Amino acid sequence: MSSEEVAIEHVPAATLLGTLRRRVVDVWASAHDLPRASPTREEFGRTRLRRHSERDDFRFLGAFAAEERLVGFVYGYTGAPGQWWYDRVARALDREARRRWLEPGHFEFTELAVHPEFQGRGVGSRLHDRVLDGLPHERAMLSALADNAPVVAFYRRRGWEPVLARLRFEAGRPEFTIMGRELPG
Repeated sequence: MSSEEVAIEHVPAATLLGTLRRRVVDVWASAHDLPRASPTREEFGRTRLRRHSERDDFRFLGAFAAEERLVGFVYGYTGAPGQWWYDRVARALDREARRRWLEPGHFEFTELAVHPEFQGRGVGSRLHDRVLDGLPHERAMLSALADNAPVVAFYRRRGWEPVLARLRFEAGRPEFTIMGRELPG
């Protein structure tokens, strides 16, 4: 199945949190190679999706193959002070970088996940481009595992630039590269 045979659709938050939630968690966990019993998987499905879906300008797109099979998704929202990711990144940036990248509100490109069976077929690229299309924000920000060279390279090819080469959000956790991208006005 080619990328063109996968439909990209906007999904309302109510549908995401209702009938689609379990499928979203399954795709996300498969993309991250997480076992069924993973506490991170449980937290993502139970808490994180709901919290994120309540944020300003929340935008979720799903990639659907034959028979409405969810094979990928992307989402984000407006980043703002008081949010976990925003506050940690803001503390790590100098004043000029905070002003440029975080103020007066940016699109926080939060999750992009494609089921392993559909990776390398352009689904992730299509999801990426569609979620950023027509946003009212001047810029977007994301974090990617710093040691995941293919993912960092994917974003660089799509116009993202490193803002912070390495940031460890929590002790004992991996380091992330913080990236930003100017959006067309």
